[in-house]
Amino acid sequence: MMAMLHPNEYVYYNGFVGGVEGAQGLFKLDYWANSYAEPSTGLEDYLEAQYGLDFMDREFTVAVCGPPISADYFFPQKLPPDRRPQTAAGLLHRFHQG
Repeated sequence: MMAMLHPNEYVYYNGFVGGVEGAQGLFKLDYWANSYAEPSTGLEDYLEAQYGLDFMDREFTVAVCGPPISADYFFPQKLPPDRRPQTAAGLLHRFHQG
């Protein structure tokens, strides 16, 4: 099971703790922010569909609330992370409950 989850095996919690829902508030869940990968790629696809041929000529930044090293690793080159939410075009925030 763990091999199938790689590289996200660290966010797997089995039924004894109640899965991810049961682990929330007891353990840190996505501390490496691997969850940045999917939404940042999805955002790039969305913007490319919205702007079409103009996409490559535009500059975009995305404000990041979370580990900057993970954002630098996972964000596509066309969407550089910005540490200043007031100047960024969008916001990606890791939601933590508990």
